Amino acid sequence: MAHPISFLKGVCCGAGLMYFMDPERGRRRRSLLRDQCVHYCHKATRAAEVVRRDAQNRLQGTVAEFRHAFQHDEPADDVLTARVRAKIGRYVSHPSAIDVDASGGRITMFGSVLARELDGLLAAVRSVRGVGEVQSALRVHDDAGATPDLQGGVERRGERYDLMQEYWSPTSRSVLGAAGLGLMATCLGRRTPSSMLLGTLGLMLTSRAMTNLDTFKLLGLGGRRRGINVQTGLVINAPIEKVFELLSDPQNYSRLSDSIESVEDLGDGRYHKTVRLPGGAEAMLSERIVSVQPNELVRWRSEPDSFVPYAGAAWFNKLDDNRTEVQVCMSYNPPGGVFSHLAASAAHMNPKMLMDEVLMRTKQHLEGSQPSREEGGERTGAAASTGGHPAGSEPQGSPRVEGASSPAQAGEPVIHNL
Repeated sequence: MAHPISFLKGVCCGAGLMYFMDPERGRRRRSLLRDQCVHYCHKATRAAEVVRRDAQNRLQGTVAEFRHAFQHDEPADDVLTARVRAKIGRYVSHPSAIDVDASGGRITMFGSVLARELDGLLAAVRSVRGVGEVQSALRVHDDAGATPDLQGGVERRGERYDLMQEYWSPTSRSVLGAAGLGLMATCLGRRTPSSMLLGTLGLMLTSRAMTNLDTFKLLGLGGRRRGINVQTGLVINAPIEKVFELLSDPQNYSRLSDSIESVEDLGDGRYHKTVRLPGGAEAMLSERIVSVQPNELVRWRSEPDSFVPYAGAAWFNKLDDNRTEVQVCMSYNPPGGVFSHLAASAAHMNPKMLMDEVLMRTKQHLEGSQPSREEGGERTGAAASTGGHPAGSEPQGSPRVEGASSPAQAGEPVIHNL
């Protein structure tokens, strides 16, 4: 074939026209496409405004620091104390265990501190603008031991450059995302080995900027449960007792979703379930329900032998006697990270779709609008990874749920700080 690329372009264009101009479903598909375009235009507008404000604030801060660098600063004692305390909170794991006294530029510190944090703390306090002398009256401990003030706490890493932090600022994300797009464009234009390396780097920068996830979460490495966040919610016109009874019982989910093939109750709140993946493959997921507060909250998380690590929670809020709001939030870390999530979203198979489907079918069942499902119909995979509780056979006394189908929108990675 003389022009295979042109032929493939023609095939894709023809398939697209057939998909959107279908006599029966074309109108709905065009409406959904229009709604998605409007949605992302609004998101882009809001994101641009966030970036503008962030860049403006950072520029003003840089100018102020540069101006004050050439001025002799003699702040009031209370102002200097506030500056020192703000600095301490970035360098020690127990800032509340340290008292600060300021007098004419001289700083005296009292309280308790861990030995490994002392040198960094003193250097940080000396660097505060307006500090002339630092005196330490701190009690130094090799470890927390039985010292009440040093129990718990979170390890601090000091002040790190923006790109070394877990979450980037909106300005950094926009600049590096644009740089990544430029590198990918260079790769497409030149197609040399060096440009391919630059294009790969550009893809990683763009993905990092768009998702605001660190490398391990971006690629699904490390086996941690927290990775990609999805959330959804729905108001159901039914008493909170009935809604909670239905959604908190894992055995009901076989009738609320088509994605879960089977479930085995292992006891003690533990379940083993089989989920159908795209292409007919199956994944084994192990889950434990870790917290149940009647008519308020259900929490669950994956077990170490689960194919995908994940954790989630569902909140129930009583609006009135016959209206209940359900909010579901989940974080999961699939193999391949964001790229697997995007592929699942393109195939309409991701945790948000499963949660939307479960909530919609619950609403239809409790409100009495249940579309019938053909007997013996083939089960279709929905979310390959863990959107809800395990499903299986119906236990004695649990509410029965008849099947009902409903379209659900695909999810997308949460973009932090934007």
